Amino acid sequence: MFAMKYRTPALSLICGALMIGCAAAPQYRVDEEASPSESGFDVIDKRDEAQKKPEVMSYLGSSCWYGIFRLGDDQIVPSRLALLTKGLRERLGRQLQGKKVIVSRFEIFNNTALSSISTYGLLGVGSGSGCESAFAPEKNPRNLPAIVVNVDLDIDGRRIRDKIVQIEPVGDDRISGPIVTERVKRAMVASIRRIVDLASP
Repeated sequence: MFAMKYRTPALSLICGALMIGCAAAPQYRVDEEASPSESGFDVIDKRDEAQKKPEVMSYLGSSCWYGIFRLGDDQIVPSRLALLTKGLRERLGRQLQGKKVIVSRFEIFNNTALSSISTYGLLGVGSGSGCESAFAPEKNPRNLPAIVVNVDLDIDGRRIRDKIVQIEPVGDDRISGPIVTERVKRAMVASIRRIVDLASP
């Protein structure tokens, strides 16, 4: 069964023009920690290692990745997989008894909308650069600062892929202020709800 394990925050540093000075990657508390309990189903983590680590995607102002941060596993408390397990157990526990939930992607980006070349349909986004993962023209046409969550799971043989975009509350305090902290919390709640809804019969 899936065992929830937590570690102390990684000591990776986020530095550069996006911030004044350097700081440890911030943590975002989404819910209270809960004691691990039997879920009745297996959650299998098949994400690549890059998804699990905090990262400043680019320091280059000429990159469409500029102003975008990947949120690492240690930054979300409880962990995203713990939140996923809880959400599935509460809504679909009976249907998932003895089943497998395979997580191939659960990647979270904080897009501060600073890139000067990220205009939709022009340079960068849509050009195969990969930064499409952190943008969503159809859900965020004004390219406001947003938390973008990419998920790809297999729940008992049912493929679930989606991109969740959280813009509210509107505002810009980069990576650790009250606006982005609340935005991360809402993004996680919305992501778990979306996954559960798509997995429901």
